[in-house]
Amino acid sequence: MKKKNKKSNSKDIRAFSEKLKRILEDLQHKRDFEIRGQLRIGVVTNLDALAIIKGNRIYVNFNARRYPRPVLQYILSHEIAHIISKHHRRKFWEIVARINPDYQDGREKLLSIQATSSKNL
Repeated sequence: MKKKNKKSNSKDIRAFSEKLKRILEDLQHKRDFEIRGQLRIGVVTNLDALAIIKGNRIYVNFNARRYPRPVLQYILSHEIAHIISKHHRRKFWEIVARINPDYQDGREKLLSIQATSSKNL
C-alpha cells in the first residue's frame, strides 16, 4: 500500500510542479520581466515555510497545492522579489507589484487561509 501512495504522491508533486511552472511563465510573459539565468521551481514536502528561494530556485511547500491560482501567483512573485530585495521594505513591495499587479488579492486570500487553518489547530 505505501508504494502506491508514494507513487501517487510523486505524480501529484510533478503535477503541482508543472502548474507552478505554467504560473511562472504566465507571470513572466504578462509582465515582461527577466531573471538572469534560469529560474527553477522545486516542490518539497519537508519545508517548514510556505516557500523559500535559494539562488535561482524557488522551493514551494507541497501543501500549497490546494491554494487558488492568485495565491500561488502571489507566492511566486513574493519569492522572485527576494532575488532583488531581501527585506520586506517599500522597494520589495514595489517589485512584487511590478511582477504581479494583483498581488494584494492573492496575499489577502493567503492570509485568510492561514487564519482559518490556525483556528482549526
